[in-house]
Amino acid sequence: MTVTLRMFAQLREALGASQTELTLPENATGLDVWAWVRSSAPSLQLPREVCRLAVNCEFVSFDKILSDGDEVAILTPVAGG
Repeated sequence: MTVTLRMFAQLREALGASQTELTLPENATGLDVWAWVRSSAPSLQLPREVCRLAVNCEFVSFDKILSDGDEVAILTPVAGG
């Protein structure tokens, strides 16, 4: 199955793109997407626990099973005022 991963802030900077298409096995979860992020940007010092996962514009847990065509976003903490 294929999902679109949208990346923002630190993830976009670490991976050099704002989105990418990922090919994942059936029954893949947000944890599989996170594993791809970690393997693609090993220098990224960002714990998963501070991130939020959204699938098709809805916040979900990282153990959510994904479907073909889903839009997945990993949102990182931001600072500023």
